[in-house]
Amino acid sequence: MKIAILAYLATYGNSPLLAAGLAGRGHDVSLIIAERDAYGFCDEFAETLYAGGPDARKAIEAADRIVFVAMPALTMALPRATGKANGEQLERFVRQKGGAILITSSHVLRDPQRAADAIGASGLAVLAMADKLEYCPPAAGVYWPPAEPGPAATRPGPPVTIGHAPGKRSRLEWKGTGFVEGVFEEMAAKYDGRLRTEIITGLSHEAAGLAFRSLDVLVDQCPEPVEVDGRRPWAGRLGKSGVEAMAAGCAVVTAGELGPDDGKIPPPPAIAAGRDELADVLEQLIRNPADAAAAGERGRRWTEKYCTPAAVAERIEAVLR
Repeated sequence: MKIAILAYLATYGNSPLLAAGLAGRGHDVSLIIAERDAYGFCDEFAETLYAGGPDARKAIEAADRIVFVAMPALTMALPRATGKANGEQLERFVRQKGGAILITSSHVLRDPQRAADAIGASGLAVLAMADKLEYCPPAAGVYWPPAEPGPAATRPGPPVTIGHAPGKRSRLEWKGTGFVEGVFEEMAAKYDGRLRTEIITGLSHEAAGLAFRSLDVLVDQCPEPVEVDGRRPWAGRLGKSGVEAMAAGCAVVTAGELGPDDGKIPPPPAIAAGRDELADVLEQLIRNPADAAAAGERGRRWTEKYCTPAAVAERIEAVLR
């Protein structure tokens, strides 16, 4: 099958790993990146095309199926890549190609009605990352992004290292970065010499992966209970950074439900902790580093089973039929 993956950024949904997984299952895959990536991920996949160029248009036209990664890939990048600016014309083209849309970014919240209309008009199968599911159509399935599990990490022991990856500036409230940093400061003062804290930001994809391997614990999301730009408060759950940290053998703590369990993929073995529980949970892991190591190993084994590029490609393949 000829599959064109059109991604807004390579980091959304770990598109290069998805492309490699589908290619490894025998498909003819083109990866089209709409925007150049500041994190260095697209450089890791040699066959990347850029939307707007003739090669990208040719790949999209020739594809049997199109996989859109993030809402802007459907609503912004596809018209630019194909020159089909007319809405009705674009709708017919997408329905002809079939395929799926992977909701991996927060753009679905910027204009929920526009997103719902675009998804409904496209006729695409919908998979969404767990922290985006409640903002998506009821029929959406779960999408866990591909990660590359490394060997079991060998950590030297004390001090215990806890970290947080804020992500983009617009998501600080959604990840609760200010609150998390405040808890880190309290823990660092209480466990002086026994604890190291790290904020992981502004790194390339490769460097961020190495940083995760240096952590014992990652706090993924602990959202602020406030509206952001008129949108309802973020629910939390587990995002891409959390999945990548688990693949690196790091214990992951996050707020919100860890599900769903769709009967095929069980919920990830992250540690659930909201704002009221976070300090106590971290304190237990600091006092008992063996528990943190065991949680990290459970997460690594889960990603080895469900988040390899081949495993994720198989799930995408199933909704493309």
